[in-house]
This record gives sequence, structure tokens and C-alpha cells, in this order.
Amino acid sequence: MHDFVCPESLRSALEQLKALPVSGFQTDSRAVQPGHVFVCKEGLTQDGHQHIHEAVTKGAIAIIALRPVKASVPVIVVENFAATVELVSAWYNTPQKRLYNIGVTGTNGKTTVAYILAQMLNQTTSAAYTGTLGCLFDRQLFPLTNTTPDPLILLTMMHEMVEAGVECQVMEVSSHALDQGRVAMMQFDCVIFTNIGEDHLDYHGSREEYVQAKLTLLDRLKDGGTVIVNNDDPITDTILKSCPASARVISYSHTECTNADIKAMSSLPGAAGTAFELHTAIEGKESLTQPAFTPLPFLYNLENSLAALAGFYAKTGNISAGIQVLKQLEPVPGRCETIALANGATVLVDYAHNRDGLESLLNQTRALLPTGKLIHLVTGLTGERLQDAEETGALCSAMADKIWFTCHNPLGLAHDAVPLAMQARADKQRCHIVLDRQQAIREAMAELNDGDVLLVCGKGRESYQYMLADKTKPEPYIGDNETVLCVAAELFPELSNQAHQASLIEGRQ
Repeated sequence: MHDFVCPESLRSALEQLKALPVSGFQTDSRAVQPGHVFVCKEGLTQDGHQHIHEAVTKGAIAIIALRPVKASVPVIVVENFAATVELVSAWYNTPQKRLYNIGVTGTNGKTTVAYILAQMLNQTTSAAYTGTLGCLFDRQLFPLTNTTPDPLILLTMMHEMVEAGVECQVMEVSSHALDQGRVAMMQFDCVIFTNIGEDHLDYHGSREEYVQAKLTLLDRLKDGGTVIVNNDDPITDTILKSCPASARVISYSHTECTNADIKAMSSLPGAAGTAFELHTAIEGKESLTQPAFTPLPFLYNLENSLAALAGFYAKTGNISAGIQVLKQLEPVPGRCETIALANGATVLVDYAHNRDGLESLLNQTRALLPTGKLIHLVTGLTGERLQDAEETGALCSAMADKIWFTCHNPLGLAHDAVPLAMQARADKQRCHIVLDRQQAIREAMAELNDGDVLLVCGKGRESYQYMLADKTKPEPYIGDNETVLCVAAELFPELSNQAHQASLIEGRQ
């Protein structure tokens, strides 16, 4: 906990809240419901104090403000928003302290690692997942606007987790969230670094600032907590130098020549999964080698699986049990989902949404593709990645055979701004711009032949597009996966309208 609110003022504010029938806390006046406490925030472009009347009209029963204001309901004044977070945390009886919290950060792989680790832990305990796909626990999925939600939303979700009997939470922690203090009230039992490349420079300004934002996750580690690192990532030495002295460190690697605690050997990566020998030598225990298998395709998902195994071991101490549950994983929604078409082609829907992710996916797809078969690609970048668009477009042009640049969360930019930038240094004979995302997928699928692969990248199963800068006003979109299924039904009526796992190379169904 923080020292933002002295005990006397915190106690006084709590007493005011306890006298009211509070049903929840809300920072968005448009989303206030009867019984909510409206929380005022001051941002660069918005000031919640200006929306108090709207909140009260919609049923807010109290206001938490950063300065004295007049309202027809009780007003609790606190010093700053951090004090508000502490107050709400105290109101919920600090739910974050009643969970075993695992934070996952990195440029790529956060969602897959967090999602599959929560799956694995649910075989031994009650675990929740919080991240890009939403908040999932007790067999319910709650949508979220951000990968790592606002601290008040996060506290509310953690309170509900505790009420539902959840014991462990696996959470994606983004660089934005770390920089903005969204997890400042958290102390993690375990943190996992997947990899740190280069991303979100529009926000952080430089790679150095981006890396430093990621490293602040270590500041949120409990004394004696576990740090899990990827020995194959060049930034790992920097992470280790920043680790608290009391930290327990577990390393993983898919490269046989490293000294990692958890290491994949003799791996056979494929589109239907990877078989490998898992060698472990953790914390001075006797070395052990066991056969293992992950059903997730491609080499980078072997890395993700190793990270999840390390997280499972950190919580349970049982690597053999982790190997068994790893075999039974369900696919991560919108990540490496493959759909076999009746003409022998395959569509792979993936969330790859930045240069590093696209390069890895294209490389590993090409490695598994027979000579003479083509890679088709439908992709785009969000408006906040405009500065990366030319370089990313050139990469796509160099690595794929036919490309459709399309709309992907323009965030207030002209809808063609990012696609045009992506095409600037690409081969325009092979790179098309089709702004309607569903139409781009339809055109790309129509050109597929037997053995070809179409990669549909960026949105996965997301059912919205952020056309405006205001993320509270998304436009509906049926999702890439559903679009592929609908187009497949149009082009190949003989194919049942159902996604299924399929090999890109062998074993097609």
C-alpha cells in the first residue's frame, strides 16, 4: 500500500462511504449507474469534475473529487488519484493482497503466456486471466478496454475474483500501464518477461524509455518474489541487473546451448504443435529430462509454453504436472487459429500487430511451407503505430507473396493513412490497399490455391474497430476469425462452417 492518504483521512473517507449503499465506482460519467460513486480524474484532455452533474443525474450517490466541488450528493475530497485508488482498495478490503498475482510483460507473447498459464493453473487451483482478451474467471469473460485496466476497474474485478473463490490471477501488464501507474497498488508474487523489443515509441519516445517502463514491473515484486526471464532475449542481462537482491530467478530457453533452468531440447516445431525434451535444473535440484508437447504451433509458441511452464512451477513447484497440463491446452482465441479450406489452402488468424510479431510469424510460416506455395497476408497497424508503418510495410512486402493492407484501429487518423504509409516502400504490384477489412480478407481468400497460406493478422477475435481516438466509442466488427468462416462458407459451401485446428503442411483434414 501507499502513503498517499494518512490513516486519519482514509478512515474518515471510509466511514463516509460505509454510510452509503455503494454498488461500485466509475470514472466515466456516461457509464454511471444508480448506486455508483463517481470518481473524478484529471487527464490531458478531460476533467472528470466537469461531468459531475451528468453522473449525479444518472444515479451517482457520491463523488470522490480532487478539489472541493458543489454537488447534490456527498463529496469526498482526496489529495490525488493515487489516494482515490488507496481509498477504493481499502473499501474492497485490499483484494489484491488476497490473490497470488502473476504479472506478464513483454513486447510479444503476453496474451498467450498469461492465457495458457491461467489455463494450466486452473487444473490445480482457481485462477483468473486479465488482459487483452478481457477478464476471465469463474467461467465468465468480462470485456476490457485496455490490456491492463484502469486501477479502479482492476480493483473491482479482483474483489469479484475473491468473492468467487479465485486464488490466483495471471495478468498482462503493458508498458502504458506501468508508466501510468495502473498497477501501482499491486505487489506481484511472480513476474514474467517474455521478450523486450521495440514498440509504442509514439508514447515512450525512445526504446530506452520503453525498456525502462517494462523494468519498473520489478518495483512491484514482493520481497522474495519470483522473476522469470527468457535467456534467448538479448535484454535479459539488463533485467537481471535490475532484479531485487531478494528475488528468486528462473530462466527458460528453447536454445540447447544456454544454461537456462528450464530448457527445450530436440524440439520439432510444427504448425500442429511442438514435441520436445524438457530439461530442468532448477534451484539446485537434480537435473531431469522429460518428453513434452505443446499443442500451440510454431517456435515462438514453444518459447511462450516454456514461460508458462516456468510460471506454473513458480506457483506449484511441480514441473511434471505442468508438462501434463501443457498437453491439454485449448487454443488462445485469435492467436494462431488455423482454418482449413476445401481447396487445400489454410487460413491462419493471428494477433501479430507489430513489426517483430509479423516478422516472426512470416519467418516461421515460410519455414514450414513447401516450395512453390504462396503466403498471402492481410494486415494493418493501429493509428498509434503510424511512424512504424513504412518499415513494417517493407518487411511484409519482402516476406509475403501477396499483401492486402487494410484498416486496423485508425484511432482518429484518416482510414487510409496507415495503409498508404505501409505501401510506400512496398512492391505495389503485390501490395494492395483495401480499407474494408472484411473485403480485404474476402479478396485474399479468393486468390488462395491448394497449399497456399493466408495470414490474417492484427485483430484476432476482437469484435470492434477503434475508428475514433476515443476508445469508449468503438465501431462493431465481427472479428477476423468470424469473417474467415463466413467467407469460407461463401467460397466453399462444401466446407462446414466451423473452425478447427489444421496443419499448414501435413495432416490436413
